[in-house]
Amino acid sequence: MNIMNIFNTNTFNNNNSENTLPSRVTLDNFFKLSYKKLKLIHIIDKRLELYEFKSSLLNNLNYDSNKNIFYYNEIHNLNILYINANGLGDVKQIITLNNLIYKYDIIFISESWFIDHEKIINEPYFVSSTPLKLKKGFRQIDGIYCFANPLMKKMIKVLYLTKYSITIKVMGKIIKAIYYPPSLNNEKFDNEFNDLFKPDLVLGDFNINIYKQYPLKKHNILNKYCSSRSLYPLIPIKKSNICLPRLDHVFAKEDLKR
Repeated sequence: MNIMNIFNTNTFNNNNSENTLPSRVTLDNFFKLSYKKLKLIHIIDKRLELYEFKSSLLNNLNYDSNKNIFYYNEIHNLNILYINANGLGDVKQIITLNNLIYKYDIIFISESWFIDHEKIINEPYFVSSTPLKLKKGFRQIDGIYCFANPLMKKMIKVLYLTKYSITIKVMGKIIKAIYYPPSLNNEKFDNEFNDLFKPDLVLGDFNINIYKQYPLKKHNILNKYCSSRSLYPLIPIKKSNICLPRLDHVFAKEDLKR
């Protein structure tokens, strides 16, 4: 799981937004779930609370009582979450929405398996997903989603999609979220880096141990790509006894490392 802040992004001003924030997930929705699912929500939420993130959008919200609207201005940073879902079922969808409104501005979810895909793409927080290729008689695999606070969606432009990545532009910064399965061969892995964009941030599950340089061929491809794009690895912040990631990484331009 990658949890991170992006600092020093370009200032965005918008004092005329007529959108309002969606309401918090209601208790009625929670009580429709079993106790076991409620316990799971609590455990995952507590784990995310270790980092004490708060949505940058909420930190910059203002209320115009004359027009009865919320508006936001001068957003200087973004809170972004990348997480492997291992199937984005109903409970995890609720967790995603809850954290999206109150803790994070943008969430990337990999290995969603495209569960409830037709419903999710019509949600107000949906931004984009990797292409869905229908499989008859089999459960879907892979699948990356990009979600954002509905008020922030107008700031996001989807630039490029592949089977294994989503590239967006927000507040003048290009962000690429990826999931490269261990089974991806070296040639296809190399092709994934032949994009036309120069991202300011690349994050996700590379399935490469950059500390042990294993597997070596893929490590060398990744290293060459990062060098050509002036991307540097960010050092994870450990907040508990949770092990530091070995296969998930974040690479950023120098101005985002501070």
